[in-house]
Amino acid sequence: MKTTGSSIAASERLRTASGALPPADHYSVLGIDFALQTDSDEVRDFFRAAYRHFAREATDMSQPLRLFAVVGEQAGGPWVAAGDRLTELSGRGMTVNRAFLFLLNALMDEITDYVLVHGAAVCLAGKGIIIAGPPTAGKSTLVLELARQGASFLSDDVAPLNRATGLLHRFPRAIGIRREGGKVSRFDPAALPADAVHELAYKWLVDPVALGLRLAGPEASPCRLHAVILLDSGETDPSSPGPETRPVRATRSLEIALAEDDATMLAELRSIPGVGDVRATGSDDSRPFPVYTFTAESSARPMGPLADLARRHRDLVLYMDESRGHTSDYQAPPVLRETQWSSVLKELVRDLLNRSETGRLVASCHGLAGLMSEMGRLLQGARVYRLRPGDPERTAMLVREMATEDPGRMSSPSS
Repeated sequence: MKTTGSSIAASERLRTASGALPPADHYSVLGIDFALQTDSDEVRDFFRAAYRHFAREATDMSQPLRLFAVVGEQAGGPWVAAGDRLTELSGRGMTVNRAFLFLLNALMDEITDYVLVHGAAVCLAGKGIIIAGPPTAGKSTLVLELARQGASFLSDDVAPLNRATGLLHRFPRAIGIRREGGKVSRFDPAALPADAVHELAYKWLVDPVALGLRLAGPEASPCRLHAVILLDSGETDPSSPGPETRPVRATRSLEIALAEDDATMLAELRSIPGVGDVRATGSDDSRPFPVYTFTAESSARPMGPLADLARRHRDLVLYMDESRGHTSDYQAPPVLRETQWSSVLKELVRDLLNRSETGRLVASCHGLAGLMSEMGRLLQGARVYRLRPGDPERTAMLVREMATEDPGRMSSPSS
């Protein structure tokens, strides 16, 4: 995407658009008040569905961050803007999806009072639990099962740690469920109220309240962080050798969906060690965007570089996941092992949602080295585990045991 070079021209366009577009919707996310104006029903409906629990009255805000998404020809569209940063969208594919991605990333870049761990989160027996891991690991599936078993739902994708207190806060954005993941998540959109499910080209956005989850209210106290659990990526973990280590699949079949074809990004994908057989699968009515399948050799440990690739091209990558038709093998029992922070801190920092080098958080920490130190401070006193998941119900039982009993007594549930 191309950012305009003239701040004067951008300011003039924003002033013109402000009077020409429909009235703004107002939201407040982790201390960032923002007002969204758009000529697109799709963009407006996306935010209303995804951020319904963050909606606020305009009278509650004094100087909100101004977000614009102009996808039609009025006001010189298509373009998007956050504050005084305006980006042209003309000549690019999937304009609406690019508008989503730009605005969401711009919002993450504004947040500086919290570090945003890319993970699901619950409060269990008064203890905060973050479920982290790479794409395809099953974070949402596990946190939904924990919530079904009585945990208070905090988030399925964003786990905010307050930098001043170290406490884990709620982030009740709508849950994103991939169409292919509905069976594993035990989700039937037809069984829920129509206004609780917002349909996108590749997933559903579902109000967690409609799923019957116990949602921590705005007045609820944040949780003290008890543990961070990193889900097994399907790659061999050299720190856990021995007969109990799961026999991993030598080769995984993954797919990546893009807002549009991009030769540079695909060349980077093919250059990652262990990645091969990158093929276009085309598009259809349910997925009107380019999708590529590829293989990943677990011995080359490609999931970290793949996550880095998706982050560098965050205005382009819609999702990365197991290829369609994959069904997880839940025959092996789940195994939860405590490990050392030194072995996982880099993984967590690499996956922070607001760690963009142009964002306010990194600037406030004076660079990535300072951010690493900040994360180490915030995680003091919490435990860290690696989890080899199995059947979601049994895996959730194991996590609950960890939170409520002596960690030294952990074992896999027998049923």
